[in-house]
Amino acid sequence: MKKYLVSMILLASVLFCGCGQELNVTVYNASGISSYSEQYVLIELRSDHVDMWQTVDTYAKNESEIDENNSFTVKLKENDTIYVEAEGEYYVEDSAGNTSLVEFDTGISSATIYGGFMEAPSWYAACYKDGVTIYKK
Repeated sequence: MKKYLVSMILLASVLFCGCGQELNVTVYNASGISSYSEQYVLIELRSDHVDMWQTVDTYAKNESEIDENNSFTVKLKENDTIYVEAEGEYYVEDSAGNTSLVEFDTGISSATIYGGFMEAPSWYAACYKDGVTIYKK
């Protein structure tokens, strides 16, 4: 009976490992737009527990270039639903060499974040001009 009880406790701890994990969610500017003059990018993340936005100075071509100038990171609980969007303005040049500001808005992308077995994955939201990609690593 004692062996049975110990094995059931071990099995339950293995099965429920990861429940309620705290997960890092990083939102970053991958649009190719850096802020200067009237050109800007605003990234935003909302969930039941967080409503955070930031105007970023630079952009990241990939995850290795993510830093405090082009992103922010928050800690959320497993099973939170996140809503991410970006908006801004950037300069375009026409064939005659004239520049004008063009607005963009990615619309809202959402995902329910979840943990991993034995260790918590990191979640990322890459904000492009035409949409947001949410993924885990």
